[in-house]
Amino acid sequence: MKKNHRTRLLSVLCASAAVLALVSCGGDDATGPGIRVDPGPIGSGGTPSDVFPTGNVVGTTTSSVDAGPVANASVSVGSTTTTSLINGRWGLNTGDAARALATVRAASYVDNIRAFAIAGLPVNVPSPLVPIAAASPITVATGGTVTQAGGSAQIVLPGNALTPPAGVTAAATVDARITEINFLQNLNVVPGDFTGTDLASATVPVETFGVVSLLATDASAARYTLSAGQTANVRIPAITRGVALPAMLPLMYFDETTARWVQTNRTATLNNGAYEGAVDRLGFWAAGQTQPTVTLTGCVRDPGDQPVANARVILEGIDYNASATVLTAADGTFSVPLRQGGNATVTAQAGGAVTNTVAITSAQSAANFALTPCLRTSGAVSGLSIKL
Repeated sequence: MKKNHRTRLLSVLCASAAVLALVSCGGDDATGPGIRVDPGPIGSGGTPSDVFPTGNVVGTTTSSVDAGPVANASVSVGSTTTTSLINGRWGLNTGDAARALATVRAASYVDNIRAFAIAGLPVNVPSPLVPIAAASPITVATGGTVTQAGGSAQIVLPGNALTPPAGVTAAATVDARITEINFLQNLNVVPGDFTGTDLASATVPVETFGVVSLLATDASAARYTLSAGQTANVRIPAITRGVALPAMLPLMYFDETTARWVQTNRTATLNNGAYEGAVDRLGFWAAGQTQPTVTLTGCVRDPGDQPVANARVILEGIDYNASATVLTAADGTFSVPLRQGGNATVTAQAGGAVTNTVAITSAQSAANFALTPCLRTSGAVSGLSIKL
């Protein structure tokens, strides 16, 4: 499953041009704290699509299918919670954090957990949601096989392998679901920030070649887990933006507490377009690996050639399945991991200011390198933002 690299690059550049023109090319939307194109509230003569919530952390909940807004989604950062508006936009206030988590949940969608850093300037947190797969009733005592309709994602649950949450009486039947998280068009549907822990418990950049969500609930919506010592066989559809699919990969589960992918000793083998293996818990699973990286260094400056501190630098793979985000230092410099030999784009956001987007070629990423000249913002940096 490959997308033409030139087409993806053009779409990224189109989005960047749209930022500067204050119009949208589609996809994830960045909203601005305090900015309202139409200050009228929804339902009182204002245009719903023009209403911008306030906050220093903002985003738009969208459907991964058509990028349409998802209203009434719950968004939580720590103990602070808000709900997305009819246009999908949300905003809340939080303190500075080297790593914060935004948990996004909406009816009929798979949860998404976004990791981000914030220091001084407001940030936009893309929050697309994947529609959840249809449920398949499973008798707990006998188990069964669940295959996602219209796809090849599959889980085989053995009998008597599910445990209800503490205090919940075990049900005879549950609704089981396996949902493919197809990130081919939008890497932000993958929870976390493409970091994980390896077998030595070191934090490392990761890349994924297939992701699924496994869920089993009873009639009260209580979420069941795999019982201790039990495993379930899974089939994870393989996805690549260009990098060759490895024949075998480690299996990684997503730790929702840390928002990192945890490498296990389990492996998955590529077979007829999907990775097959056994898992020992429900939740998110990926066929992935530690990303082979080089280091890209650079800087962000404003139109007056002054360094921009705390700008959010965003690097996205064009032909590989990962992204990376860092904040600039006080002197406007940054250092970000990049897949060795990969093609990517890099841009930055600083409050209401955005920079040019630069394409990185595989020749440049063969080794560590410095990006010159600096990325440059389109306007003065402030605590306000603009519509992307």
